[in-house]
Amino acid sequence: MEFVTNLDNYNIFYEVAKCKNITKASERLFISQPAVSQAIKKLEENLQVSLFVRSKKGMELTSIGIKIFEMVEIALKKLSEVEHLIDEEKGLLTGELVFGAGSSITREVLCEPIAAFSLDYPLVEIKIIEEVQSKMTQMLSNGKLNFMLTQHNENIDFPFVPLFQTDYCFVKSAKCEIDKFILITEGSYANLLFKKFIEEYGVDNSKQMEVAGYKTAIKLSELDAGITLVPRYMVETQLKEGLLIEMFEDYELPKISFGIYYNPQILTPASKVFLEYVK
Repeated sequence: MEFVTNLDNYNIFYEVAKCKNITKASERLFISQPAVSQAIKKLEENLQVSLFVRSKKGMELTSIGIKIFEMVEIALKKLSEVEHLIDEEKGLLTGELVFGAGSSITREVLCEPIAAFSLDYPLVEIKIIEEVQSKMTQMLSNGKLNFMLTQHNENIDFPFVPLFQTDYCFVKSAKCEIDKFILITEGSYANLLFKKFIEEYGVDNSKQMEVAGYKTAIKLSELDAGITLVPRYMVETQLKEGLLIEMFEDYELPKISFGIYYNPQILTPASKVFLEYVK
């Protein structure tokens, strides 16, 4: 029996066991599904046991798989502690991480991993810059950002880590009697969606107001100032309570994935570690 096995295979086994799904595990590990399947197969061959059985719930551990999982979990935690100790000894995790993101999205998604990372690596300085997507993409290209949190855009040629999905909707207050549109700044994704809507729906867009962020647009809509286009998750409470009502429901708006873009050519040691916190 060959017990000398690549440590990466145990790490892959651990992620599959946690996710109960090869596709989800491959996304968390940033490797292909075939590579995950091959690693599990290799580990089972080396140990000469079956680690998983497929069920309606997904990849379920066998009885021996459960015991191995518990041991691997302890071992990986200890190895992680060793790696952190070495990183701190070498001064590896110092410097800064610069994020580009809208403030509202940052609060929804990034605050928790940033807080956890900062507690573990207090020497790394964190900066968050608020910008539109087009500007952030340029900054990521020239190394002024480590990450940008934004909507997925197929025209952006950088690796993307999806975090959550939502759709957009047009909203206004129930009392609003004017047809003015409240737009998000030129260069934002919402602005691009609005321009496409104007072309396809054929409404009069001569009355416009432009603002710099979703929160301002939503507040103005609540105050009867006009119609705005925003991610649905930001106005779910207002829609439920009747503070805002939905408009143009017959127009199909796309579901959008929000996540993190990064430039693989300029990944720093701190950037690589932070990606683990995001996962």
